[in-house]
Amino acid sequence: MSAIVARVGAGPDHVDPAWLERATKLSQSAGPDGHQHRQIGRCGLGNAVLLTGVDALGPITLDGRVWITADARLDARAALRAMLGAEECPDAELILHAYRRWGERLVEHLAGDFAFAIWDDDAGRLICARDQIGISVLHYARAPGQLLVATSLEALVSHAAVPDALDEQALADFIAFGHYSDLSATVFAAVRQLPPAHMLTWQDGEMRLRRYWTLPEWEPLARFPSLEDGAERLRDLLDTAVADRLTASRASTLLSGGMDSTSVAASAIRTLEARNAPADALHAFTGVLGGDSGDLEGDFARLVADELGIPIDVDDATTRTTIDPFDTPLMRQPEPMPYQYTDYLVRYVRVPARHAPVALSGHGSDVLFQFVPWYFLEWLMRGRVGRVTRAFGERVRLGQGRPRPHLRTILQWASYGRSAQPRLPPWLLPDFVARSGVIDRQRERMPKPFGMRGRDIDPRALTCDPMWAWLFRVGDPAFTGEPVRVRHPFVDLRLIEFARSLAPEPWLVDKRILREAAKSRLPEAVRTRPKTVLVRTPPSGVTDDALASLAEMIKSASELQRFVDVDRLTLEVVGSGNDDDVFRRWWRERALGIAYWLWHRRGQP
Repeated sequence: MSAIVARVGAGPDHVDPAWLERATKLSQSAGPDGHQHRQIGRCGLGNAVLLTGVDALGPITLDGRVWITADARLDARAALRAMLGAEECPDAELILHAYRRWGERLVEHLAGDFAFAIWDDDAGRLICARDQIGISVLHYARAPGQLLVATSLEALVSHAAVPDALDEQALADFIAFGHYSDLSATVFAAVRQLPPAHMLTWQDGEMRLRRYWTLPEWEPLARFPSLEDGAERLRDLLDTAVADRLTASRASTLLSGGMDSTSVAASAIRTLEARNAPADALHAFTGVLGGDSGDLEGDFARLVADELGIPIDVDDATTRTTIDPFDTPLMRQPEPMPYQYTDYLVRYVRVPARHAPVALSGHGSDVLFQFVPWYFLEWLMRGRVGRVTRAFGERVRLGQGRPRPHLRTILQWASYGRSAQPRLPPWLLPDFVARSGVIDRQRERMPKPFGMRGRDIDPRALTCDPMWAWLFRVGDPAFTGEPVRVRHPFVDLRLIEFARSLAPEPWLVDKRILREAAKSRLPEAVRTRPKTVLVRTPPSGVTDDALASLAEMIKSASELQRFVDVDRLTLEVVGSGNDDDVFRRWWRERALGIAYWLWHRRGQP
């Protein structure tokens, strides 16, 4: 995988090889295995490579006229090669073959994790695209007479013509929600993200954006002869998704004690064994909250690791060292992240990186296989009576009894939806709240009666909720600066399509289909354990001295005063280390994250 850079100008006066070289070098932390850049007429392309088995070093071409730089890992590579008549080759080269066959429509035939920039010298056209879900990142900025593109935010704001003024709407959203509500936003007003499932075309000085893919509104409901047949189909799809993501000879797995990451690990072991990989090719990493927290994740993770024969590192959050906010940052942060009181979460990518350039996660499974009791109400409201009838019939046909009405849960959610009101921290400045418009966006996000927010009640959320694209950045080396790519087998278009075809009862009740698929693969204690809420303990190491340092950091980040009542926030930080209000904790950690990012970005005043 690569961090990529592209620059195109309207004419020879806008050629800027110095920025291209500088921007490519800035990407080296994400691509430590080599970097190259090349000027082709009015366009410059560069990349820095992290070798994961499907990569090409430097911009490449098939004919000297069309060039590509890509951060790409494609699904179903063998089938795509067969369709294109191409030999075994890096995924970037395969994308070039697709462009030669289909032109701009190539993205309709691609799936996987990808961001790329193609320069067609004959047409004088730059084409950039990002995958359907937004696993890979890609940013762009306009400058006089030119367009700049990069996976790295720092590469773009390093250009003299790109201002680094902050985007107030993005900052307000970050504090209120933990992510930006606008899929194209970044922390910098002049830099945008290419949204997932979008293509950017630049030609003759004109830029055009278009959405090239939308998840179909409905999938026909699948019918399986038995529970085992449905489970077998899920196993096959998950095995394929994992195999497509295991492009390196070694991998790490981010293991909890639940069903999701353990199912991925079990599938990965089978894939590696079929490839005759070394016994230690897969290495597990799990984090625990020790002491008297009551956290049992580590116990279940060890049980799975022993069953699968995987070496495992168990990291106890209660033993991690306190972060001094004025020390050198433990990890690159191109944009603010919630402040971490210890270095525990930094190890989420740092420890797996020691073993392999690829790590597997279980993210996405909760959305794929969640059961929402009011599903039939939405379907009825949208005129899908036949779909409701078929869904209700599946439970009976498969011998699981009659569907349950779930009236108590439905009424509880309806009551909550009617009573929910916007809520913000008291230390946000009123004029900032007003000019950022965050209250209106918060109202839009409030739960509705019966949860009728169609995009949120099934796998559609993965394709349109900005929280997910935000989360996936944390596994991208262009964001973390760590030489490891976190991949998410459950976030696969084939699995999304499959999950949306399942009748909610019985397949999704208590993740029934995933539990059925795990038979003979996982220990029964894990396969049958109930879903548990993550345990949260007070931040470790929050001593009086640590709180005093945080208070000093808040006051030292002078730009924070444009958004926050600094004195009021300082009092809350110093006086509420054991606050039980989860929203206040979240807001506080996000504000501290902004202060931390500003301090290390701007330096001391």
